[in-house]
Amino acid sequence: MPALLSRAAADDPSGTMVWGVSTISYTGFVVSPLLVAGLSGWIGLPAALAALGLLGLPLLARAVAPRS
Repeated sequence: MPALLSRAAADDPSGTMVWGVSTISYTGFVVSPLLVAGLSGWIGLPAALAALGLLGLPLLARAVAPRS
């Protein structure tokens, strides 16, 4: 997390990127346990954890996609 904030601060002195990274990470920190708890009652804990991991795939795809 500190590396992400450092990188965001270096690219945007106004602080908008730092604000965005902080907001997204805090939201994930708060929402992910609730999501896992809700899904685990419905599909089981291993599948709920796998579903949470699958939510990160679009971010990974965007990170490795070639930039134009």
